[in-house]
Amino acid sequence: MTIKDAEGTNIPVGEDDFPLYFSEWLKCRRQELDLTQVQLAKLASCTVFTIRKIESGERRPSRQLAGLLARSLEIPPDVQATFIKVARGELNIERLSHIARIGEAEGSITFNPAPPPVNLPPQTTPFIGREAELAALGKLLAEPECRLLTITGLGGIGKTRLAIELASNQQSLFPGGVYYVSLVSLNSPEFIIPAIAEVLKFSLSAAGNPQEQLLKHLALQTRQALLLVLDNLEHLLVPPSIQDGYDETPSILSNLLENLPNLKILATSRERSNLREEWIFEVHGLPVPMNDPTSSLEDYSAVALFLQCARQLKADFELMPAERPVLARICQLVEGTPLAIELAAAWVGMLSMEEIAEEIASNLDFLTSRMRNIPERHRSLRAVFTHSWTLLSTEEKHVLCRLAVFRGGFQRQAADQVAGASLSILQSLLSKSLMGRRDNGYYDLHTLIRQCALEKLQESGHWQETRHQHLAYFKSLALEAQDGLRGPHLAEWLNRIEQEHNNIRAALEWAFTPSAPSGWVEDGFCLLTSIDRFWAARGHIREGLAWAERGLQASTAISLPRAQALRFAGWLYNHTGESQAALRCLEESLSIARQLNDETWQANALDTLGDVFWELGDFNQASAYYAESLELLRKGGDARKIGLSLASAGRLYVDNGYYQEAEALLTEGLYLLERVSDLRGCGWCFNALGRLALFQGELTLAATQFRQALQVNYDLGYMVDIADGLHSLAVIEAIAGNESCATLFRAAATKLQNRIGFIYPDSDPLHSRAPAAWLQAAPSFQEWKQGEMMPLDQIVALALERETE
Repeated sequence: MTIKDAEGTNIPVGEDDFPLYFSEWLKCRRQELDLTQVQLAKLASCTVFTIRKIESGERRPSRQLAGLLARSLEIPPDVQATFIKVARGELNIERLSHIARIGEAEGSITFNPAPPPVNLPPQTTPFIGREAELAALGKLLAEPECRLLTITGLGGIGKTRLAIELASNQQSLFPGGVYYVSLVSLNSPEFIIPAIAEVLKFSLSAAGNPQEQLLKHLALQTRQALLLVLDNLEHLLVPPSIQDGYDETPSILSNLLENLPNLKILATSRERSNLREEWIFEVHGLPVPMNDPTSSLEDYSAVALFLQCARQLKADFELMPAERPVLARICQLVEGTPLAIELAAAWVGMLSMEEIAEEIASNLDFLTSRMRNIPERHRSLRAVFTHSWTLLSTEEKHVLCRLAVFRGGFQRQAADQVAGASLSILQSLLSKSLMGRRDNGYYDLHTLIRQCALEKLQESGHWQETRHQHLAYFKSLALEAQDGLRGPHLAEWLNRIEQEHNNIRAALEWAFTPSAPSGWVEDGFCLLTSIDRFWAARGHIREGLAWAERGLQASTAISLPRAQALRFAGWLYNHTGESQAALRCLEESLSIARQLNDETWQANALDTLGDVFWELGDFNQASAYYAESLELLRKGGDARKIGLSLASAGRLYVDNGYYQEAEALLTEGLYLLERVSDLRGCGWCFNALGRLALFQGELTLAATQFRQALQVNYDLGYMVDIADGLHSLAVIEAIAGNESCATLFRAAATKLQNRIGFIYPDSDPLHSRAPAAWLQAAPSFQEWKQGEMMPLDQIVALALERETE
């Protein structure tokens, strides 16, 4: 068998190089048949994406796909059943070793290296998934410099099983032997040496130093490479705060490695040993189904494990079509944690899939096993957490339970201010596998760890205090974002707030709880309204309204924060076309602002009242409110607010045929907004100037202005205004006779508006400029939804590239 190197040269795979994993074997066989991934995908009736996933070890083929691959790869008929089982992970890869190379006689090649001495514990169930991890670990273990390789991860994540599978697959690298040493029952580092000696069947003398005796014995035995698998090391890593002298476990490992050059150690631990020789490999949950249309549910290792466990406990278990999304949710709830999946599957004989999912979401103690031969620390998810909790220092416990108030991750600064987490504590929790760090720099707790830590926080008596610190932090962040959302860095701030969306939800939930302490509702109002642009820009209009309604019900006290929340609710109601609700909120907001003699918020309420009457088509009322608002704003001297008010009034005058007045208002407004770098305001002015050009018959200029507005808003990710821009360009294309593009742009705009809860007013004079026949023939959102639709990015790109004459 041969495989191509990076330069395309055929390299023979010899007896000692027989692939260790199915993914490698598949790639060898494909290249031997001179097939590309695209060609194999075509032969097997699947996507090239699927072939890539299989060859990279990220996924196993379904049983049906494995059968198609067997035929495509010219596997002899009498071996195809074995091939399918190997492909599915039910048989070892060596079962394919007798398949002949292409062009040679069957059975002419075998791969039967002499096995080294090994004492790995036998496994009673097939190993599922983890091909990518096994491949990466195999490469690390083969590195000469890698002498101590530690597999770390959350309890129950599958470290032990992965280490045993890795050691089994890599036996040929260690002719001196592969020895598994379980450390779980040891209660002191001093027993590590006797435990290793017992596995090696070496008797220690009572007279001598145990470590020196073991070193001498291993020096004789490690003339050839030898692997020690040390399982469950974490509880023997003595915390520095309770050490007497040196940390004994790391010292033992260092001495072994220093004196035995042919020795390698593969360790599993929830915590790093922090030795210079240590190489870390962190293990996470099994892949879980999300929204990948190219893969079937069974392609995911988490699902495959659940089905295997379920069928082991209930032989006639069959997953019904309606239960498939529920199983996906179960796997998501436990984030692919193997132990949790096994514990969940144990209930299939008693509960429905929906009931299992509901219990997991609401009751941590549900995930418990009554199996007699399961270690105590793995009998429940709570036992897993308790084992890790006992190994923490007091300060680490204090920080961990407070970090549980975060939702969807947290940054280092937030951890410091809310939980008092220093960098060293974060590093310690990270090294103990109780916390993870994402590529974007955010830290996070596993869902199940967070549930347990929250219980500890509630028991500690610091629950309310920590929630208030969390609310205070995100209120402060919102106040900082308030200016950012109105400046040149709007897009960056929108992205930042989106990343913190779940934390903001949690803070608002606590602020608007009826039993919340005094002052929390006002803090919630401040948080909610300071990021007002976020809710509309990113399509969260309905959610923003829901929070405003909850807060307004929680407190009826007359205050400036209430006036701000009422104005915010009125602004969003206007987006959704609920004019009467908008007027009710805005009139109360204006009344409170006048009682408190706050001219800034009077102006804000008046300006938004102008928006409502513009939507209603009442020019006189709208212009009066805009004029009164503008007068107050000019007194205040805030250029940005004045510019936005001018832009709003300018669009009103455009739509009502006062073109000269509109041009003056929009020109001044654009000048002020460009001066203060309010990009969203500039986009609003460009759109209004486009309407002005269109209504005056300048189609090309109108198209240019609309595209400029769309480009600005697309770069910002401002969903409401992207929809408005596409709608405007749809009218331009319809007037120009480009009905296919016009229909595409209008359908995209309508779909986006419906998704974010924005209602485009029927009274918009822009409609009167479009051909009536096109307006009547254009598909509704519901009709369009049933067909295929280009991604929004592609539609925007098309709209920006077109030229209209």
